[in-house]
Amino acid sequence: MHIDTSSISLPTPDISKAEIVLPRGLIGLRHLKHFQLVADQNSYPFVVMRNLGDDPVEFVTVEPTGEVPDYRIEISDVDAAELEIASPAENPLILNIAIVHSSDPQRVTINLIAPVIINRATGIGKQVVIENYSQYSTDYALISPENKDA
Repeated sequence: MHIDTSSISLPTPDISKAEIVLPRGLIGLRHLKHFQLVADQNSYPFVVMRNLGDDPVEFVTVEPTGEVPDYRIEISDVDAAELEIASPAENPLILNIAIVHSSDPQRVTINLIAPVIINRATGIGKQVVIENYSQYSTDYALISPENKDA
């Protein structure tokens, strides 16, 4: 399934304080399965994914809509079926995990290869490695000193 993020709606209040479940957890962190999404209009495009389990873990994520030009992802039919997404028209929520580089805090990159895709209707999500991963990077510069003033 091809999903063009430019056709996805901008963030809506439905994700503010929404709870989601990732039955398979995150890649490398399979035990983290239940999250709360914390979205604030003042911090758009950033959305915090807060673990609801015993581990106090939070991930800063970014909705790529409007932030990453021409970001078109392809997910497998198996992933689409697990997420119960039959077509891109169902407007899945796509979140890319952000990294603030401690050696250079003015540099924020996002992982475009393994987004978290969430069915907005069910709250079920999955971190997937996209089928067209060779077109993207795990280190896409969202904010850097070079483009900060642009």
